[in-house]
Amino acid sequence: MKDQHFYILLGLGAFAVWSVAVSAKKAAADFGASINPANTDNIFYNGVNAIGDTLDDGQADGSFTLGGWVWDIMHPEWKDGIPEGQ
Repeated sequence: MKDQHFYILLGLGAFAVWSVAVSAKKAAADFGASINPANTDNIFYNGVNAIGDTLDDGQADGSFTLGGWVWDIMHPEWKDGIPEGQ
């Protein structure tokens, strides 16, 4: 093999390694964001809300959140954001 071919293959190999490293770094960051509990787009938050929304009224219309449900359970005296009797 000529030196020129060797350097071309070496450059292509280095580019391939660099491309894989960049892609892996981005994939790891995306995965980390998808399971971050502070991120409202994480898979658990979306999954729980999708299931709760379907069970809530039988429609997938975005009317349910786990946080809202917990607040409703903890504050039964409030109805539609207004305290009872007011």
